[in-house]
Amino acid sequence: MGFSPPPRLALWLPALLLAGCGEANETPDKVIAKAKAEDRAVSCRLEDAPAFADTCSLEWRGTNADGAWIVVLRHKDGGFRRLILSPDGTLGQADGAQTLLLEKDAGKSLYVSLGSDHYRLRLDQLDAVQ
Repeated sequence: MGFSPPPRLALWLPALLLAGCGEANETPDKVIAKAKAEDRAVSCRLEDAPAFADTCSLEWRGTNADGAWIVVLRHKDGGFRRLILSPDGTLGQADGAQTLLLEKDAGKSLYVSLGSDHYRLRLDQLDAVQ
């Protein structure tokens, strides 16, 4: 005997399942192209990739109770990392057990490393919300 949802839930179930899917035509390449057009593309080197490539994107997800911005670094494959940008400009890890390493270069970039994932953020991308 299979699962049979209650009648009211059965009417809404298809809509609920589709609600979490995003746009049907939103391929990873389209997501990255949109991020580039909106100046949210981030150069990243994930896991064992040999070099940095503009295949990640930056998203702002509002603020937490302390007024710090939630920053999401999205990977082309759907993975992501969450960071916290405090009001004083300090960048920290939002969750997880891996150590966050930060290195500012002589130019206008900040290198962020979390485990085997590495990101090169332009400082003006982080200044955009402050």
